[in-house]
Amino acid sequence: MTYTDAERVDWRALWASGDLARFCFICLGILLHATNETMVATVMPAMVGDLSGVQLVGWSLAVYEIGAITAGAAAGRLVSYVSLRTNMMAAALLYAAGVFWTLGYDTIYAVQDLEDDALAGVKSSARRLGAAAPKAVLGFYVVSFVLVLTAAFVAGLGPLFWPPAAVYGMQLSRQAGRLRLDDPAQALALFNSNSLAGLLLFLAIVAGGWRGG
Repeated sequence: MTYTDAERVDWRALWASGDLARFCFICLGILLHATNETMVATVMPAMVGDLSGVQLVGWSLAVYEIGAITAGAAAGRLVSYVSLRTNMMAAALLYAAGVFWTLGYDTIYAVQDLEDDALAGVKSSARRLGAAAPKAVLGFYVVSFVLVLTAAFVAGLGPLFWPPAAVYGMQLSRQAGRLRLDDPAQALALFNSNSLAGLLLFLAIVAGGWRGG
């Protein structure tokens, strides 16, 4: 067998082994990560420049990279506590929770820009939803919260997860309950309060995953 033959991938053998789906899933993850890195490195500086904060790009990139490295190391450590499949399921549920959380707070942010978006012709989520925006935000947050709880159950987080998680859920419901389309200042304050919500969720996960002794 030549060196070329040894390096050749036998796709039929890969298909027959049943590992082709796993292989494609891993490739998809690598593609998504590479796409995300490309967007962060190319699109974000231009966006921040429009917001007159280009001097902060270096800090935001540094925080993002530190978070990515820390998350990667933490994922490796988590495998010693739970199986890889459970890890992946919990991560997928938590990612989906983040998607719905983003839909909610992005709609809140769009509320404080309703007039400007109307003048510029921007079709934001708040403009599309209209008077139903507060109910939609509540719906997004409920789905996100349920996914977070499901991820915690799948990952087997301890009882210390639940108190801060409950406060996190109340914080989200408070945002949806206080949202008013005719009060952009309040909408901006509610949007900014998501930093507290993120901290509460982080503390809940850390507390739930803590193994004493």
